[in-house]
Amino acid sequence: MASRAEHPVCRPDPYTQRIKLCQWQRPYQDERKDFPRQPYPEGKKPVCLNWQHGEPLGEPGPGRDVWMVFDYCHQGDEEPSCENCKNIDHCERKDNHWWKFYSKETLSEEALPLRGEYHAPCGSCLRFESSDDGASGITSAEFTEGKGHIRLLNATGDDEKKGHVNFHPNGNVDVHSETSDPDDDTGARMKVWSHEDPSEVAYEAIWFDTDSWIRIYKDGRIELHAGSASSTLTLDGSQNKITMGSSANLEITASEKILLDAPLVECAQDLKVNGNMEIAGSCTCSNPPCPE
Repeated sequence: MASRAEHPVCRPDPYTQRIKLCQWQRPYQDERKDFPRQPYPEGKKPVCLNWQHGEPLGEPGPGRDVWMVFDYCHQGDEEPSCENCKNIDHCERKDNHWWKFYSKETLSEEALPLRGEYHAPCGSCLRFESSDDGASGITSAEFTEGKGHIRLLNATGDDEKKGHVNFHPNGNVDVHSETSDPDDDTGARMKVWSHEDPSEVAYEAIWFDTDSWIRIYKDGRIELHAGSASSTLTLDGSQNKITMGSSANLEITASEKILLDAPLVECAQDLKVNGNMEIAGSCTCSNPPCPE
């Protein structure tokens, strides 16, 4: 119960429900063991559970956001009266530890309606979206693809975002290292595509720094691409064909033997043999004739 000498109850309106927990602090006592100094020490390092009512319209309307701040709310520690804590956005991302559940008519100005998010003090987070970006007139402050998007991200600070896992609304999934770049063109990434996505690719693992990748296509082809030199290996099941290629040199080595077993082995251009050549069968030469 707040006294006349104390700050107002730390909530924006009489209908909003807020449970604010702070550790006990010893108040001043005089020599007669009385407590003449008011107010008592302000609460520090609070843990809070909040249910935001919103403007009392006499009928359901904007509001109903719910959030819980764990140890501890830095805004509440800096301003113990919490008089400016008027909506779910007041508890910032930086250094704070919270769960936030945004209502369908959220009072947030930076998060989509019906979002659920866990945020750790290091900046790592897990976010679920249940509405589309811009549909409510709100533009998300964090990267999102709208309804159905799930994002798991690790960080060492809100300005030091690292790797992430994205579950896309169309069923695609990607795992990406050490980057918060929405263009996804740095570091390493693995991605799988759903049937719903029109892409011809089903799976890809890529290291962007050298443009090296492994790719499986929906038609059954498998392709390996090694770096900027464009060395490739393609396994095409639909045509029963394996293709190896390089923009420079292609080397095949073995410590004992390389076996080529086919009814016909064809060399399209010049063939140079540096060692001895033994032909167990016949040899036919066109021009010039084979040497005697």
